[in-house]
Amino acid sequence: NSNPWFCDSVRLLETNDIGWCWWTHKKIETITSPYSSPISDNYQSVLDYWNGTYPKPSVEFAKNALFEMAENLQLNKCDFRPGVLDALFRSDYNSKFLPFKEHHLPGTINCVDYDFGNFGVAYFDKDYQQTGGFGSGEQWNKGWKYRNDGVDIELCDDAEGSEYNVGWIENGEWLLYSVMVDKTGQYDIEFRVSSPSNNGKLQLFLNNTALTNIVSVPNTGGWKNWQTITLKDISLAAGNSGLKLLFLTGGLNINYLRFILKSSSVKEGSLFEPVQEGFFLTQNYPNPFNNETKFSYHLPEDCFVSFKIFNSSGQIVTTLANDFQNAGWHRAAWNNMVEENSGGELSSGFYFCKIEASSNNSRYSDLKKMLYLK
Repeated sequence: NSNPWFCDSVRLLETNDIGWCWWTHKKIETITSPYSSPISDNYQSVLDYWNGTYPKPSVEFAKNALFEMAENLQLNKCDFRPGVLDALFRSDYNSKFLPFKEHHLPGTINCVDYDFGNFGVAYFDKDYQQTGGFGSGEQWNKGWKYRNDGVDIELCDDAEGSEYNVGWIENGEWLLYSVMVDKTGQYDIEFRVSSPSNNGKLQLFLNNTALTNIVSVPNTGGWKNWQTITLKDISLAAGNSGLKLLFLTGGLNINYLRFILKSSSVKEGSLFEPVQEGFFLTQNYPNPFNNETKFSYHLPEDCFVSFKIFNSSGQIVTTLANDFQNAGWHRAAWNNMVEENSGGELSSGFYFCKIEASSNNSRYSDLKKMLYLK
């Protein structure tokens, strides 16, 4: 069965103080065991003979095929399936996602390398386990490759992409990726897709905030005809983030996402560091925001800095800085969404960040408007 089913089974046993031993450690061409042994062509011929679809092999051929398959059972020849062990042993598998691979941006994310975690935590798929028993026809992974979750993965014939692609995509399904944005800047994003229709629609979210508009996938001429769609001028701020790929409507295959850094100069609505030296306050990012938003500002000289947040009535909500700071770039974050004096929870609406800086010879100030959504 699937990793989510494995997790639920083990937790049920442990909750009732029942010991368990998982069978088996290795299988041939599988996604459901910790190790998958690659099947040899000769051994497959023997299996085909047993199934009545291949001529009877010689004794010597059959013997060599069996020993060849035995050699393939060595661990160093097997493919490791870490998701199986993650589902069996990680206590917070049901509630927490963990990186499956390190994803650095700029760079390429193979879409099959979404995070570790249970259904509804690291991904959402319409069919993610078998509950009807043998012969029910239920399939939790229609492609039967690479990983044992509900996400349908198949071998890919795209010469420009990775070995596997996500397919059989249905409306509302999504995938989550832990990413590290190495450099704040403006990016182009490439989507490697295929589709026999123009029904597919997808969208990217960063930390639960829309990063892109809805992307319509064109008819590429078939499931195996791959095409690259490019979105230009997408703002990304440096740091760790959660990237969600949402499929609003299905009817497409997807291979990879590629993030190409185009510029690190200042653009409105970003945290980019400008090329020019002087006093500068960037727009907060993300904006609108809910749990947290970040700021970046540049001081042309050593200054005393007052950095405060005000509500629409002009009342101080919180103070982010009130001290002497050296010249150069500085960053600040607002992540405590309560009123500083009363401790009351903030309401949705517009707020203002104001920075004032002063030295012996100069005074600087700037003001930005931002939108908080609960």
